[in-house]
Amino acid sequence: MYLVCGEALFDFFQTDRPEGVNAVYDARIGGSPYNVAMGLARLKARASLFTGVSHDLFGDRIVEAIEKEGIDNWAVVRKEEAPTTLSFVGLDAQGSPAYAFFGNGAADRSLAPEDLPLLPPDVAWLHFGSYSLVTPPTSSTLFSLLEREKSRFISLDPNIRPTVVSDMSIWEARLSAMLPLVDLVKVSTEDLTMLYPDRDPLDTAHSWLEDGPRLVVVTDGGSEVIGLTENGVHRVAVPDTEIVDTVGAGDTFMAMLMYLLGKDGNPSRTVDSLNKDQFSSILDICARAASLTCTRRGADLPRYDDVRAFLKD
Repeated sequence: MYLVCGEALFDFFQTDRPEGVNAVYDARIGGSPYNVAMGLARLKARASLFTGVSHDLFGDRIVEAIEKEGIDNWAVVRKEEAPTTLSFVGLDAQGSPAYAFFGNGAADRSLAPEDLPLLPPDVAWLHFGSYSLVTPPTSSTLFSLLEREKSRFISLDPNIRPTVVSDMSIWEARLSAMLPLVDLVKVSTEDLTMLYPDRDPLDTAHSWLEDGPRLVVVTDGGSEVIGLTENGVHRVAVPDTEIVDTVGAGDTFMAMLMYLLGKDGNPSRTVDSLNKDQFSSILDICARAASLTCTRRGADLPRYDDVRAFLKD
């Protein structure tokens, strides 16, 4: 079983570009950790989500969606007084998202030490991501969970949101503390450039590999995917795609990577036995799954049958 840890929220996507002052929005449940858990569930994997969810109308919808998507809800913590984080998303001419977050005091930022779940033995993989890593008290609570459960397989996707926390030194400090405790990092060149604008992203990825993870995977939008291990650098081309938008592409890549490495229930053994061709094949499948999400509006991650169909092709 996978346990994904982090935020769940409502994304409001602007659906037009009006000349006047009014705008039309399409509201959808999101948040990178929620998307990853949803992606795993759609691949028919057992996935749970550790997050704080409000008792407001948006929170009720999030709980309904968790149940409908088949995500286990035993680690969901309902928060009486806290609202749901709302994210407003606009798209540029290339379909890349720009975010504005409204979430001070929100439920997904309010996880406290007493909310920490006791994990059943069959939780083989824990995943941590996005602004929950740096918004207290949730950030400290998640780090405590990481320290407590570091003997299990751990993955990390920073998925940096400067509109939530703009001070990159806060992100840097948290990631520096986490890297020695995790097995796998997936990160975008955009995130690496925000963290270290005067440094080559691949140099940072190499330094992260030296800090402790067994695998570091770097994505670069429509460019190549780079996988780093102690045995070298593996590069995979990204397929040409007619892009509707890129929302959820990185989460699709992460969910597929987790599924492929963890589907036999022993990700450590799988990672240790990977050869170059196997790793490249896995990265290629992940890139193709992410490209499929880019052909759809919003974070509409592929289902198991979707993946079987494009692999067959």
